Amino acid sequence: MPNRVLVRSDNGNHILISAYKAYYPDSASGERAFFEHKHAELEISSIVSGRGIYTCGKTAHPFCPGDIFLHRGNDNHYISHICAGEALSLIALRFDPRFIWSSGGQWFDSRYLKIFMTPDLLSRSISHEEPAARVIQALLEEIFQECQDHHPSYELLVKAKLLTILANAARHFHDQLEGSPDSVANLARLPQIEKSMDYILSHLGEPLALDLLAREAAMSRSQYSSLFKLFNGVSVWDYVTHQRMNLAQYQLEYYDYPITRISENCGYNNIANFNRTFKKTTGKTPREYRCWARQASKQP
Repeated sequence: MPNRVLVRSDNGNHILISAYKAYYPDSASGERAFFEHKHAELEISSIVSGRGIYTCGKTAHPFCPGDIFLHRGNDNHYISHICAGEALSLIALRFDPRFIWSSGGQWFDSRYLKIFMTPDLLSRSISHEEPAARVIQALLEEIFQECQDHHPSYELLVKAKLLTILANAARHFHDQLEGSPDSVANLARLPQIEKSMDYILSHLGEPLALDLLAREAAMSRSQYSSLFKLFNGVSVWDYVTHQRMNLAQYQLEYYDYPITRISENCGYNNIANFNRTFKKTTGKTPREYRCWARQASKQP
């Protein structure tokens, strides 16, 4: 898929960063039907060309070239209107918060992610007229190119550029961000949260009860649930479901396993539940997704 590039974890299954460019033909202009589009990753997107309306949650945001949009984990967002005669295109970056805080220890600053973890953020967008918007759009283009080129140490440059994006966004929203940075005690729990996440990714085909994961992190259920959402922006169960669906997409695209086997590999013993969750996540059935992914991979 030439307009989508990924940074995966060492085992190849877990997506740390996904950058893509989307192009909408003029024939797609006008009002667009509601589409339930959401994901566990955080997202930053920039309008490259075209005008229309971006609906985020229940709020409609008119947009024009250069505008920046920020989406929290599991927030529904979609293009609800495209102005006629406008060739709409955008560039978007989705990333797992863990890409920012993993092994951060004393070097991690919660302000990098505060804009995504604040429930009542007054705005989801940054106008093209703001200095931060121009900086962020340029950095998104650079990140996409780095992921596409795969030069040595490109992951380091991608992370550095993403941190610069987040720092510029934090500066822009400084007056809207409430509360002090998370306590040192909370930050000290990061290695325990990360240990439990490693366990999740290594056991996606097995039952993953909250009690088990909390024990893995050496915390109570309530403390574990609270800190997990604080640092990842989504609940434990939403994260597990999303990672299972990522694994399913990976295996559908790169392996010829029967769909029933993939369902079991992802922790689903009931194929109907697997199919329903997969379609809700991707908008396609597993069979449709496999056909679409393989056709897309053949495009020049």
